[in-house]
Amino acid sequence: MIESGLHEFHIIMMNTMKKDLKTLKLSGSRNSLSGIIVRIISLIDPLVMKEHQWGRQRMSLYRALSPCHDEKREHVHVYFTEEMYRKIKLLHADLNFYSIAQLVRWLLELFLAMVERYGNSALEEFEKRFKQWGIEEKGLQQSHRRNLRQLSKIVQHLRGQHRLISIYTIHYSPFWILRL
Repeated sequence: MIESGLHEFHIIMMNTMKKDLKTLKLSGSRNSLSGIIVRIISLIDPLVMKEHQWGRQRMSLYRALSPCHDEKREHVHVYFTEEMYRKIKLLHADLNFYSIAQLVRWLLELFLAMVERYGNSALEEFEKRFKQWGIEEKGLQQSHRRNLRQLSKIVQHLRGQHRLISIYTIHYSPFWILRL
């Protein structure tokens, strides 16, 4: 029986990936494979959001599970929260992945590669990178004053005698242009 608020997701993965995932010791995860997968995806949520914002289009290309066709494949049921499933579904749609399962396997492969490379300090490496991304993102944000300056430059180049535009939103008022 599925708890309310959970989405049952079926994925096929290679037996080697399943074994690698089961050997991971993650705090806060259930001992089940589904719990480990959900915990990994929640740990790399900033990566998912960055990929959603800046990732390249995948053009719906099919990617084989494994180059070795003889390797055993396993069926796994993962129970995502509705919020997490919605994020993954949006990423799938926006970046044009072939399937949501392919996207989830890619995220898991990425995490396993980081664990293989950094060992026990993989989580600290993720946190360090996420912190760096946060600093970079704050540096890219513009202030309202700078946005309005850019808007006034755009208005100057609009056709027409009066150059009237409406900029009513929560953050802007047409009267703010007078403060420039």
